Amino acid sequence: MSRYRHYGSSPEIGDPSEDCFIVTPHDTDPLPKVIKAFRADGDGVIVFRPFASDEDVAHPVKDGEIVSVITQYIRDSGTSGQTSIVGYV
Repeated sequence: MSRYRHYGSSPEIGDPSEDCFIVTPHDTDPLPKVIKAFRADGDGVIVFRPFASDEDVAHPVKDGEIVSVITQYIRDSGTSGQTSIVGYV
């Protein structure tokens, strides 16, 4: 059984997404749902916290890039160049 079952979805990277939403980056609040990937809408940097990590990652992204990582936070501070970020559940 998936350790993510309490989030209402099985966010295995290879599975199709069951839902998606526009992410509002925030410095302290977690995402409303743990996501298995996100899409950048613009060149820049997205700062996020992988699900199993205690540290944030500042990841350079290109417009349209999909980053496949199970994520619990997308930070406002340090995130730049994005008009929107789509989270995939």
